[in-house]
Amino acid sequence: MDDPPDRATQQVSQDSTFAPVEEWPSFKEQLAELDRTLDIGDLPGQLARIPLDVWGAILLDPARYLPRNGHLLPRMPSAEVQKMWTGNHGPAMLRQSLLFVRLLSALTDDALRLGPVLDYGVGWGRLSRLLLKYVPVNDLHGVDAWEHSLEHARECRLPHPLRLVSTRLEKGELSELYSVIYAYSVFTHLAPEAFMHNLGRLIEALRPGGRLVITVRPPEFWNSLRPNSHREKRPPLQRGIMHVPSETADYGDTVVTHAWIAEQIRSHGLVDLQTEWHHADSFQVIWSAQRPD
Repeated sequence: MDDPPDRATQQVSQDSTFAPVEEWPSFKEQLAELDRTLDIGDLPGQLARIPLDVWGAILLDPARYLPRNGHLLPRMPSAEVQKMWTGNHGPAMLRQSLLFVRLLSALTDDALRLGPVLDYGVGWGRLSRLLLKYVPVNDLHGVDAWEHSLEHARECRLPHPLRLVSTRLEKGELSELYSVIYAYSVFTHLAPEAFMHNLGRLIEALRPGGRLVITVRPPEFWNSLRPNSHREKRPPLQRGIMHVPSETADYGDTVVTHAWIAEQIRSHGLVDLQTEWHHADSFQVIWSAQRPD
């Protein structure tokens, strides 16, 4: 489940909106062609000349921009569902999603286009639908440990494969080897034992040369303006990780230090460890590493 942004981020997001695509005549020809020939099986080819932000705007309202064939694209869930999963909705939510997809693309490079790609914690598909610009539909897989999330994804008519997985991934449960596995705001909610267990299972599911990209919360999260009923109940940081449990086993609020997560990732033999961060999503630190060839 994604995290609500801090108040400063919310203010910036609410003060900004996407310009309607029709105000950009340069893309009208491409959109008209896409509307005539839309083929879900060949989206990376058809979207090659359409910028990512334009693709994102289309997904906010497919019928508006593709009146003929927009119904073939995934629909958006209600604003209430968007806010429940992400803390935001509409253009503000899209802006954060586009930011992560850009960083993901930069970190994974050609591996993203090789496939298959796994969205671990797919939710209602806020990120995976954007990834359809780069990844063929059958090479993009979404899994989630919460059936309620997958119900919303199916109601949105996400075209790529979806599957329920265990809260603690079982050995071989991710039977395929992936060129890219990403998890946005999943490990931020896992208790330490589940965190380390599932990290290992994801790494096992990487093909040689494949890349893992996950987001984690730094300790500074506790100093954020984000409302949190557990703030005063949090324990001291021990061995680089701190967790406030929820009523559901294996879940809650978790923060980790840079040194701790780096050690965990390296202990599984991954190399080329990289870190990214952006002020617009300041309490999600992005870590990426590669399984050796």
